[in-house]
Amino acid sequence: MEANSDSHESIGIQHIPLYLIHKLDYSKSQIRLLSILPGQKDEEVNCRCYIVDLDDRPVFNALSYVWGDARNKANMMLEGVRIEITNSLAAALSRIRLPHEAVAIWADAVCINQRDPAEKAHQIGVMQKIYSQCSKSLVWMGDISVKGDTGEAAVKAARAALNALRICADEPHDELIGWPGQDPVAVSAGDPAKRPEHHDVFDLFQAGTAMYPPDYLGPFSVPVMSVLQAKHWDEWDVDPLTRLWRFRDRKATNSKDKLFGMWALIKEGSLASIKPSDYSLDVAILFRKVTVDLLRSLNSLKPLIGWRGERVTGGLPSWVLDLVQRDPLESVSGFWTHEIAWDKFDSSRGLPQFRLHRDSDNSDLFLELDGIRVDQVARIVADSRYNESSEWREILERVIGECMSREELLGQFDNLIQGRLDEHHPRVSDPSWGDSWWVDRMLRAQVLFLTCDNRIGVGPPSLKPEDDIWILSGGNHPFLLRSNTSEEGGLRRWELVGDCFVYGIMYGEVTDASKSVIQTQVAIIN
Repeated sequence: MEANSDSHESIGIQHIPLYLIHKLDYSKSQIRLLSILPGQKDEEVNCRCYIVDLDDRPVFNALSYVWGDARNKANMMLEGVRIEITNSLAAALSRIRLPHEAVAIWADAVCINQRDPAEKAHQIGVMQKIYSQCSKSLVWMGDISVKGDTGEAAVKAARAALNALRICADEPHDELIGWPGQDPVAVSAGDPAKRPEHHDVFDLFQAGTAMYPPDYLGPFSVPVMSVLQAKHWDEWDVDPLTRLWRFRDRKATNSKDKLFGMWALIKEGSLASIKPSDYSLDVAILFRKVTVDLLRSLNSLKPLIGWRGERVTGGLPSWVLDLVQRDPLESVSGFWTHEIAWDKFDSSRGLPQFRLHRDSDNSDLFLELDGIRVDQVARIVADSRYNESSEWREILERVIGECMSREELLGQFDNLIQGRLDEHHPRVSDPSWGDSWWVDRMLRAQVLFLTCDNRIGVGPPSLKPEDDIWILSGGNHPFLLRSNTSEEGGLRRWELVGDCFVYGIMYGEVTDASKSVIQTQVAIIN
């Protein structure tokens, strides 16, 4: 059959009775498979659909692919009906098809009823089985179309596509492509400025969970050892927070897929209160449960660090991690830099061990944490997003005038700018970045502020004068909390502004129990 030779109009897959005819039994490990019928390169893709039970060890391949622009549609035949699918999926199926025999394939966009939350929850529960039992995991990165007479642009595009695998393999990412917070896969499919791509979270992680090394469709390759290491990514002891942040900037058709799309890669038990059946939960409730589980799993406040920029998901308390991120080009999230700094400081040394005072279940919208209020923001000195360090110093000199602490403050500033947060510790640095790490990374998307006790600090752009600086149990960094006007039972409530770095309090100077008896307070954070 020649492509588009049939005069019948195509319809969306949601309008055909496929999912009623081939209904899954949720009491079993059933999935739908496509049988790609034999055909030639220019022919329209033609498939049959059937159900298998993974416990019967069926033979099939699993497809992961860049979704591409959802507005660009193509046609395929499915059970005798012409349906619309994305261009990218059509290209992948066409590439996989053989001329003389059928191919069994699993592709989530067609094999899962995307409009049925109960079915999606069931399929998430068997996702690990799908990708551990498939014969091959096929990864389609999309057609690479590069204009020009040389192959340099094509090589860069291919390298960007496969850079994602290097990250999964725990190898250094390609600095020519960018920092992990950027989107290397987006670069792979042509000009990112002209070709917006949809990188579904499901499709970005699945290759790493396959039983056998995945095959990468296209003219470019990645070193075999990188693939083999990426294959074992889910076996490494990587905390769930790192996993979730690694893919936070990826797009998802449904916000809940930012969690469930990588469910097979999250260490069992690390998100103890969440099950695949929670797919039906409201997204705000789900993200609250995730954050509480992260806090308990890591036994620290590390899940609260590095937030920058506006929230996307509505209805979230200030302490809840929003797994949805704005366009990476607009985002100023600083998690990766703050995560490197996390192990270099110990501001809460001497405080009681970290604990959550109450069981933050679905009805709880706040955290109760032990801590001490140590200082307050007096004024914002300079916005370091837009100023060079020499200008910051000039502004600081004007702000402090001829006050008695002038030389001390200028000394604090000079040390802080170089990554020294007190007189007794060396400057903080990161081996993978070099000595310029603090200036190039940490001072990005920060503002310089002066405290009431004449300390210099840097914090998030959203901070305001009169925000209080707290050291909280389980926090290697201090945190900025903003007093909330609402009160309950005579207790003040607080809003989390973010973590900060303040000269002279980063190494337990204020909280070291050997110096004094510490009377902690309970901070209730909305």
